Amino acid sequence: MRTRRHVFFFLAVLGLTLNTAEAQEYFGKNKVSLGDFDWHYIETEHFTIYFDKNSLPVAEFAAKEAERSLVEIEEALNYEMKGRYPLVFYNSHNGFAVSNISGAELTEFTGGFTEFAQGRVVIPYTGSYADFRHVIHHELVHSVTVELWTGGGWLGAMLNQQATIPPLWVVEGIAEYLSRYGWDIAADNQMRDATITGYVPPIEFIPQGGLFAYKGGQSIFYMIEQEYGREKVGQVIRDVRTAKTIDKALKSALGVGVEELNEKWHIWLKRQHWNEINKHDSPDEIAKSLTDREEEGGFFNRAPQFSPQGDKIAYLSDRNGTFDIYLRSAIDGKDLGRLVEGERSSDFEWMFVLRPGITWSPNGQYIAFAAKSKNKNTLYTLDVKRRKLKKRFNFDLDGLFEPAWSPDGKRIAFSGLKDGWSDIYVVDVETDALHRITHDPYDETNLSWSPDGKWIAMSSDNPDESLTFDGRKDFAYGQYDIYVIRPDGSEMRRVVENEAKESYPKWGQDGKTLAYISDRTGVGNIYVADIDGDEPEMVVTNLLASALDFDWSPDGKKMAFTVFHNGGYDVFTLRNPMDKLKEPSDLPLTRIAKRQRGVEDKTFVEIQREHSQAEQDSIASALEDELDGEILEDEVASSGGGAEGSESLERLEQWVSDQVTLAAEEGVEDEMVGDESEIADYDSTDTTVASLDDWEGEFKVNKYTIQFKPEIFAANAGFDTFYGLSGLAQFSLSDVMGDHRLSLLTSLNFSIEDSDFYLTYAYLKRQTNYFSTLFHTRLFFFSGNQLFADRYYGLSSMIDRPFNRFSRVEASLRFITIQRDEFANALNPFVNNGFFGGPTQNNAGLTIRTDRAAIPQLALVDDNTRPGFYGPISGRRARLDLEGSPAGLEYFTVSGDYRKYIRMLDQYTLAVRLSGGTSFGRNRTRFFVGGMNNTVNPTFSTIARVPTNEVFFSSFVWPLRGIELFETAGDSYVLTNIAFRFPMFHQIAMGWPLPIFFQNVQGELFLDLGGAFNRRDFDPWEARDGGFELRDLKGGYGFGARVNLGLFIFRYDIAWPTDFAQSFHPLQYFSIDVNGVF
Repeated sequence: MRTRRHVFFFLAVLGLTLNTAEAQEYFGKNKVSLGDFDWHYIETEHFTIYFDKNSLPVAEFAAKEAERSLVEIEEALNYEMKGRYPLVFYNSHNGFAVSNISGAELTEFTGGFTEFAQGRVVIPYTGSYADFRHVIHHELVHSVTVELWTGGGWLGAMLNQQATIPPLWVVEGIAEYLSRYGWDIAADNQMRDATITGYVPPIEFIPQGGLFAYKGGQSIFYMIEQEYGREKVGQVIRDVRTAKTIDKALKSALGVGVEELNEKWHIWLKRQHWNEINKHDSPDEIAKSLTDREEEGGFFNRAPQFSPQGDKIAYLSDRNGTFDIYLRSAIDGKDLGRLVEGERSSDFEWMFVLRPGITWSPNGQYIAFAAKSKNKNTLYTLDVKRRKLKKRFNFDLDGLFEPAWSPDGKRIAFSGLKDGWSDIYVVDVETDALHRITHDPYDETNLSWSPDGKWIAMSSDNPDESLTFDGRKDFAYGQYDIYVIRPDGSEMRRVVENEAKESYPKWGQDGKTLAYISDRTGVGNIYVADIDGDEPEMVVTNLLASALDFDWSPDGKKMAFTVFHNGGYDVFTLRNPMDKLKEPSDLPLTRIAKRQRGVEDKTFVEIQREHSQAEQDSIASALEDELDGEILEDEVASSGGGAEGSESLERLEQWVSDQVTLAAEEGVEDEMVGDESEIADYDSTDTTVASLDDWEGEFKVNKYTIQFKPEIFAANAGFDTFYGLSGLAQFSLSDVMGDHRLSLLTSLNFSIEDSDFYLTYAYLKRQTNYFSTLFHTRLFFFSGNQLFADRYYGLSSMIDRPFNRFSRVEASLRFITIQRDEFANALNPFVNNGFFGGPTQNNAGLTIRTDRAAIPQLALVDDNTRPGFYGPISGRRARLDLEGSPAGLEYFTVSGDYRKYIRMLDQYTLAVRLSGGTSFGRNRTRFFVGGMNNTVNPTFSTIARVPTNEVFFSSFVWPLRGIELFETAGDSYVLTNIAFRFPMFHQIAMGWPLPIFFQNVQGELFLDLGGAFNRRDFDPWEARDGGFELRDLKGGYGFGARVNLGLFIFRYDIAWPTDFAQSFHPLQYFSIDVNGVF
């Protein structure tokens, strides 16, 4: 049987699609959906809002804020949204993380998303209505801008072939700019750090994700507002649709392109932030670094917590690729090892980073922390010395965060989410009895027990000290102050009130003092206040980079705090903080803080520029007056005092009068416009505004019903000298929640009989997923010089049952019919450079045999890897497959695949793979091993002739570099791969003739060893001259490079074949894929 030597583009696309789907099934983490949602919906003027019935408060809040946000977005962009969009809200991030609307795994760092298919906006409630409002506003900007740019999502994009989506910094930057109302303190802190430490990239090289796509893009639009006016921001966004590129849109709106704007942006950033260096303290100037990302790796080091003895600090870090809890000496900073390894087992499927919390028992023997287990938040206590779990607490809550252990060791307080409310809960450590302390929609967070156990300090956006909530739907939120509350919920007091945000209260040793973080100066600094107000408030730090969280040692002699510094998060320790107290008025304000207070915020350069401009205007005005006087004198003199002179003078006086009148009218008009805009905000006769302000009425709550809508449609066509005219089409329908999916994948060839069809229904609502597929495919092959075809058609049913995020069981049953046809008149014309009109040339062929079988399959899968840019960087993968058929087609196949990824250093990974399989029976599986998958213009090996009276299933295994594609075949195989992956080039910029730019090019050194063979005559190697020489096994070694091109990865490999006695001429492989090699 001889295989083809060329693969045409449209078939390559089909192969890539199928391979990708198989790769995702073969390994991958799981979504553990508990299926306990009772979906309902309410409707507003522009949105249909879906929610779990128990979370009606979340839906009502979202309805109000979505309509209010839409008014602001439409005004800012001068565009009226035409479509009606579904908004889906989850009552916690746990439900959101396993949403079937997205096929991807959603971690804590995804706060929401907007998808093209049905225009769905999907957002979780995470405890803070202030954050919830921001995400709603942010995602609705995406809905409006995508409609603006495409004419209406994916359908509009298909109809409008010229539709363009701009770079991500535009997409996310405008969403952050509008949802944050221009600028915010968090963005200011991050861009200050990037500007001062010098890692702001050029605009054209802003990465497609991460800090600069969001905050960098936001700062660009804020700069446009400051330099060109707010209306120009909306014009840039609108012009993208007609200009097609962001460069042309900028030139159309601003008169400058990306290159010129980049220069202006970088200069503007320096003027904003460079002067702050002289006014503030860098964290390493006043404190000692406890962690060092540059030396230890990672990006996050957060949530430091002193032990009760003050000699140790527990903290959260991702320095080894996963989020783990580590221990360090608070005395000398010595690393005391890892306490908890996260993201590797079902106990700790995810460690919370955005709401971290570690707390010590009073005796210092245990720590308590929250983690996600089987998609539920769980409270754990851990023996520090033994590194073993002591106890776990599971509650009927939607979320659980930031535990705090009481001084008597009997209770743990934490922030809990339930049905759209964030409240304080206290659990008895011995009895597991749970008590709810607060009952309101306000966010209570950053809990801390007083030394005597009589109070719990917290940061809350409650507007007053009331312990009861009046049930209003339109309530105040978002202003965080410091409160103390009794552990039984009987009394609450506000001890720090400020227009800024106060967070992370920590008690002093005396039980009367609270330290906390406040960003009132535009930077998060640590303040100290007396809870009774007997002593004036003081400030400990004057940081250049904001303190994000902190802890105060029990003896009061040290503080540990987290800052975003040099592009990442590190922990610093400060000694004797009470010796460094300053008056709050001594701290300088950043420019954003000045603007918030209405204080003059011009830089020295701007002030000098204004003085210079004023001097120039004064000189010009004096010259103009002098010139006007001379003109007037000349006019009068030339007139001789006669009628002509008088007429000229009258004309001049009339011109002056007209200018004065015109200026006065323009002033009145401007004043009228200003007045009208103010009146519009409060006009009770404006029906839109009135409806936005009237939210106390009851919504009509409707039960969710399943309705299928289009989700994916893609098609292309091509011509192939083997198949003739061919086409590829993919169509998918789903309900709003994505729990029910119906998809059709087809490869339409010369005739229906020659084509491929896969019609699949998926039920994904419960923990167990169900799939049913009707399929038909036809595969052609040559045996000798004769053309044959096998038709495969039937029904497949599959279940997928995840045990947790990492492991699952798969089971399927296929009912299949295989029909083999022989084409007597087609004597291998393809080998003689092909033919036209399809492979069968309208010859129906002769059916020479038909086989039927029912084939069960069982697979166990485990995957706890951490993904990287080109594939896994740490963790393991394992899979065991069993399948066979006792009747009809008689065979039994077993195969296994184990992969281990060892993170050597940051961006350096050692990957090892062991794989093998064997098959028994009359129709045993044939394994084909050799070459690379998805190669560009591959060369196939000539495979030995297969008897046409045999029917078998094929299994293709990659990679085995050093031999041609499918060079080895047999009923068994073994394969070992060893690869060392490293950063080859951080950046490559090429000039003429191809001015292209690549980032993060990965290199790989590899050794592949294996092959397919028949068990009966397997001869792996031959011993000779004190060594050995490979026979049935093949080997190859070499190096490769990978470049991520966005939609796929381009791979280049060069391998030297070896039998371990000698090496041979190298083979080169060019291939593409959406994943790494293995």
